[in-house]
Amino acid sequence: MYVNARLLKTIKVGASKVEGHYGHHAITFDQAGRYAFWSEPGTGLVKALSLETLQPVGEFSVPGVPTKVIAVGQQDRGD
Repeated sequence: MYVNARLLKTIKVGASKVEGHYGHHAITFDQAGRYAFWSEPGTGLVKALSLETLQPVGEFSVPGVPTKVIAVGQQDRGD
């Protein structure tokens, strides 16, 4: 069985800063599948996206050029 993908939403992202093999955007997901985090090398930001609402929920300014993103752990849910 084949399933076709469909576009749910378009999200505007900041600039890349490509030099050789570096400076491309990167994305990763938290362990619980609730958030995505992507890098914006050209702006020096890492942004967070709610996978429930598909809306950006935060941004973090980082030093240097963020080109790789690793998510460790997840939000404390208090279960």
